[in-house]
Amino acid sequence: MRFARNWENKRTQEHRNRPGLIATVVCGVLFLLLGAGCEIPVSWESAWESPAAPTTTTTTATWQEVAPGVARFDQRVGSGDAAARLILWRFSPEASLTWSIVASSTEPKSVSKWADEDPKALLVLNGGYFHADGKPSGWAQSSGHLLTGRSFEAQRSGLVSLGEAPALLLGTTATATIREDGLQSYPWLIESGTLAFTQETGQYARRTFLGMDANRNWYVGIVPSESLTLHQLATVLFEVPVQWRRVINLDGGPSTGLISRFPGAEDRFDSFSPIPYVIVARPRS
Repeated sequence: MRFARNWENKRTQEHRNRPGLIATVVCGVLFLLLGAGCEIPVSWESAWESPAAPTTTTTTATWQEVAPGVARFDQRVGSGDAAARLILWRFSPEASLTWSIVASSTEPKSVSKWADEDPKALLVLNGGYFHADGKPSGWAQSSGHLLTGRSFEAQRSGLVSLGEAPALLLGTTATATIREDGLQSYPWLIESGTLAFTQETGQYARRTFLGMDANRNWYVGIVPSESLTLHQLATVLFEVPVQWRRVINLDGGPSTGLISRFPGAEDRFDSFSPIPYVIVARPRS
C-alpha cells in the first residue's frame, strides 16, 4: 500500500460502516492479487475539535508477566463507540531484547511471513507508512543503511529509535544523532503525558502504536480486530493503567499486523496486505 504525499490523507482506513469496511477489504484483495495500491482519503480540514481526554487512569487490570522484564495487558477498554480490545506489551529496561528494522523494497510480505522467516524473532509488527516504491514514507534506517532520507511534518511526527534501549524522540531531532535502527512515524497520540491528537476525523481502523511511560518502559500496542479513530485511541489510552509519557501511531488498516512468540502468550494478528518493512524484537546475543 502506498502512503499519499499529502500527509493529511491517511492511507486505507477501515470504517465502522459497511461501505467503508467493504472498501477496505476490496483494497486488500486488489493489493494481494494485483499489487495495486489504493486509499480512502480523509479530509482533515473537516475535522472538529474534541474535549481533552481525562488524565486519570480508570481501568484496573492485571499485567501478565510473560518473560523477564516483559508483561502483557489484554482488555477491552473505552465505552460506547469508542471501545475496543486493546493489547499492550510492556518492556522494562531489564528486558534482554534488541529491536531492529527488517526491510525489502522488492518483496513485500505479510507480517506472519516476515515472522515465519525469522525463527529468533519474539515479536514482529508492521513498520510505519510507505510509498508505492516500497520505501518508507519518512526517514528510516536499518543496519546502518539509510532506507530513505525523506521526511515529513517534523512538528507533528516523531522518530522511533530502536536497538537495546528503544525510545520515542521528537520529529525535530537530528537523524544523524540516531545510531540505531529507526524510523519516522506520525502522528503523536500522547506527548508529555497529555493528549496530543485532539481532532476527530471520523476515520476508523485497526491500529498499532508505540509508547513510553514516565519510568521509560517501552510499549508496543495493537487494536487487533475492532476499529478506532486516532482520537478515540488516544483517549482510551488514558484508561489503561500506565502513566504515559509519549505514544505515537504506527499504522492503521490492512497493513496492521503483529506476531508475538513469548511462551504462554503467543499472538498472531496478521496483516491483510503485504508490507515492505517490519519492526522485530529478538533476544540479545
